[in-house]
Amino acid sequence: MATDEVLATIEASDAVVIGPSNPITSIEPILSCDGLKPALKDKFVIAVSPFIGHAPVSGPAGALMKAAGYEPSAIGTFTCYGGIPDIFVQDIRDPVEVSHSVRFDTLMTDEEKSIAFARDILSLIDNR
Repeated sequence: MATDEVLATIEASDAVVIGPSNPITSIEPILSCDGLKPALKDKFVIAVSPFIGHAPVSGPAGALMKAAGYEPSAIGTFTCYGGIPDIFVQDIRDPVEVSHSVRFDTLMTDEEKSIAFARDILSLIDNR
């Protein structure tokens, strides 16, 4: 999609969910696109942490966060997103505390858990 199409889609949305992806290699390149951060500032944004404690659920996010100068944790992810999320979601098992976060079971290990987590996210949107 071209940037104009992405911005139009964001404008037409009720909410934007930033999934539990690697903040450095997956999310930051998207957020650095022209006009994206200002567009998100005007939307209801939910971001899901890809960390439980100081370890990512999968992949090299921990090492990459550290290399980029962020703590490899939910608090580092929250900081990395620079105030964009209105709601920040952490896993129920995460010992790291992010002030005012919401906690759900974010480990989508099967279809049932994935559906339950999607319902949790939709409830946040419905109840805002």
